[in-house]
Amino acid sequence: MILTRIMNLKSPKEICQYLKVEYDGNEKIQGTKFLNLIREFETQRTKESQTIKEYSNKLLGIANKIKLLGKSF
Repeated sequence: MILTRIMNLKSPKEICQYLKVEYDGNEKIQGTKFLNLIREFETQRTKESQTIKEYSNKLLGIANKIKLLGKSF
Protein backbone atom coordinates (compact mmCIF):
# COMPACT_ATOMS: atom_id res chain seq x y z
CA MET A 1 0.00 0.00 0.00
CA ILE A 2 2.77 2.42 0.91
CA LEU A 3 4.75 1.50 -2.17
CA THR A 4 1.93 2.55 -4.47
CA ARG A 5 1.78 5.93 -2.74
CA ILE A 6 5.49 6.70 -3.07
CA MET A 7 6.13 5.20 -6.51
CA ASN A 8 5.55 8.52 -8.27
CA LEU A 9 7.85 10.51 -6.02
CA LYS A 10 11.12 11.36 -7.72
CA SER A 11 13.74 11.64 -5.00
CA PRO A 12 14.55 10.03 -1.65
CA LYS A 13 14.03 13.42 -0.02
CA GLU A 14 10.45 13.62 -1.36
CA ILE A 15 9.78 10.09 -0.14
CA CYS A 16 11.17 10.89 3.30
CA GLN A 17 9.08 14.06 3.57
CA TYR A 18 5.94 12.23 2.46
CA LEU A 19 6.47 9.41 4.97
CA LYS A 20 7.20 11.87 7.76
CA VAL A 21 3.95 13.74 7.16
CA GLU A 22 2.01 10.51 6.67
CA TYR A 23 3.19 8.82 9.85
CA ASP A 24 4.29 11.61 12.18
CA GLY A 25 1.54 14.06 11.29
CA ASN A 26 1.75 17.79 11.60
CA GLU A 27 2.36 19.71 14.82
CA LYS A 28 -1.34 19.80 15.71
CA ILE A 29 -1.59 16.00 15.44
CA GLN A 30 1.61 15.54 17.43
CA GLY A 31 0.28 17.90 20.11
CA THR A 32 -2.91 15.89 20.34
CA LYS A 33 -0.96 12.63 20.58
CA PHE A 34 1.20 14.18 23.30
CA LEU A 35 -1.81 15.31 25.35
CA ASN A 36 -3.45 11.90 24.99
CA LEU A 37 -0.30 10.15 26.19
CA ILE A 38 0.03 12.52 29.17
CA ARG A 39 -3.61 11.84 30.07
CA GLU A 40 -3.04 8.10 29.73
CA PHE A 41 0.05 8.32 31.95
CA GLU A 42 -1.77 10.31 34.62
CA THR A 43 -4.78 7.99 34.72
CA GLN A 44 -2.82 4.75 35.05
CA ARG A 45 -3.72 2.71 38.11
CA THR A 46 -2.38 -0.62 39.24
CA LYS A 47 -4.64 -3.61 39.10
CA GLU A 48 -4.62 -6.23 41.84
CA SER A 49 -3.46 -8.88 39.40
CA GLN A 50 -0.70 -6.61 38.05
CA THR A 51 2.86 -6.76 39.36
CA ILE A 52 4.96 -3.67 40.03
CA LYS A 53 7.15 -4.64 37.07
CA GLU A 54 4.16 -4.80 34.71
CA TYR A 55 2.92 -1.43 35.97
CA SER A 56 6.31 0.23 35.62
CA ASN A 57 6.74 -1.25 32.12
CA LYS A 58 3.40 0.29 31.12
CA LEU A 59 4.47 3.70 32.46
CA LEU A 60 7.87 3.47 30.76
CA GLY A 61 6.19 2.51 27.49
CA ILE A 62 4.04 5.63 27.61
CA ALA A 63 7.05 7.78 28.52
CA ASN A 64 9.01 6.36 25.59
CA LYS A 65 6.15 7.14 23.18
CA ILE A 66 6.23 10.74 24.43
CA LYS A 67 9.98 10.93 23.85
CA LEU A 68 9.52 9.58 20.32
CA LEU A 69 7.27 12.55 19.61
CA GLY A 70 10.23 14.78 20.50
CA LYS A 71 8.63 16.15 23.64
CA SER A 72 10.30 16.37 27.02
CA PHE A 73 8.72 14.43 29.82
